[in-house]
Amino acid sequence: MILDVRTPEEYREGHIKGSVLIPVQELDREYVKISDHLQKPVLIYCRSGNRSVTASNILVSKGFRHLYHMKGGIKSWINQGLPLEKSP
Repeated sequence: MILDVRTPEEYREGHIKGSVLIPVQELDREYVKISDHLQKPVLIYCRSGNRSVTASNILVSKGFRHLYHMKGGIKSWINQGLPLEKSP
């Protein structure tokens, strides 16, 4: 699973295909939306890598164990020329 923890506006501007949006500010109460991934790998990303660290800490406190943080966030993804999907 790929978890985007940016704002809805940032997500609409471009996100990784197949990612699920739960802004970091809402993650403490909305993590149940991804609780079926409690024991599965979850890749977390934000814009530059800071919010994804906060999100990882929140999810660890909820029992998630296989978390991966995208170093450099979506900015690094874009700099490497990787594709984005845009929402209307």
